[in-house]
Amino acid sequence: MNKTYGVTRKDFNKGKSIKLYAEELGGADFISLNYYLTTKSHSLKPCEMPEQKVIHFLMNYKSRNNQETNDRIANG
Repeated sequence: MNKTYGVTRKDFNKGKSIKLYAEELGGADFISLNYYLTTKSHSLKPCEMPEQKVIHFLMNYKSRNNQETNDRIANG
């Protein structure tokens, strides 16, 4: 991934609900999603974009700050 993004992640319900928004710095691209984790399943809900675009971003995003954050975003 050659683009640079500003990423905001907000956790709710003790980490069982996640809202993520990433905006390309200096560009027009963005990623927006909600992720829900229950005792029986999990659910990825992209916001007005194809699920594959969101998955591609999550699998390829590299934070400048720390790898643990990347793993939490990608693996829930």
